[in-house]
Amino acid sequence: MNNVSLTDDSEKSSTSQHVFVDSPCAYVDCPNWWDCCETWNGATDIDNEGNFTWNHRTAVDFTNWNEDQPDNFLEESSGDEDGQHCAAFCRNGFWDDNECSKKKTFICEKEHT
Repeated sequence: MNNVSLTDDSEKSSTSQHVFVDSPCAYVDCPNWWDCCETWNGATDIDNEGNFTWNHRTAVDFTNWNEDQPDNFLEESSGDEDGQHCAAFCRNGFWDDNECSKKKTFICEKEHT
């Protein structure tokens, strides 16, 4: 099994309807949208900055980034080598790049049999 990978808008819509129902953060007010991105979506640019692939190494050809994202904020602002290389779903339905070391919930994708 891998983390979920989204290949089109219908998968994104279906997933975002269910992602935050049981999240402990779903019931907490978020002062900023970036505080409400608590579920990993499986996309990463850790191998090549700015070139996102799914964690099973296929190309990400569908994205739904928040405005001005991905921004690799930590690396650009603080010189942190790790930067933000893992994408997360936000409660607003869009994506944000985050530090991969953050603890977040995740969704696994399983082949339908």
